[in-house]
Amino acid sequence: MKLFLIALSTLIVAGCSKEPIAVRTTDNSGITVEELFTHDGITVYRFRDAGRAVYITKPPLNVTSNYTQHCGKGCVSRETTTTIGARHGE
Repeated sequence: MKLFLIALSTLIVAGCSKEPIAVRTTDNSGITVEELFTHDGITVYRFRDAGRAVYITKPPLNVTSNYTQHCGKGCVSRETTTTIGARHGE
C-alpha cells in the first residue's frame, strides 16, 4: 500500500502540470473542478481555493506529495501537499 501511495503521489505531482481531461462547473459559479487522471480505479481532481490548488481523490485516500517551489532568485523551498480523504459518515 505504501508503494502505491508513493506512486500515486508522484502521479499527482506529474499530473498537476498537464491539461485536465475534463473541467466541470460546481454549484458555486466561481469554482470549477478539473479531472486530472485515473489510475488503478482512483481519479484525481483539482480545484482552486484562494489561488491555491487543492487535490481530491475518488475514492477518498490520504496522499502526501513533496515538491520543490522556486520562490525567487536563489530561493528554493520544499513544499508538501497533503490530500486527506474522508469517507461519508466519518
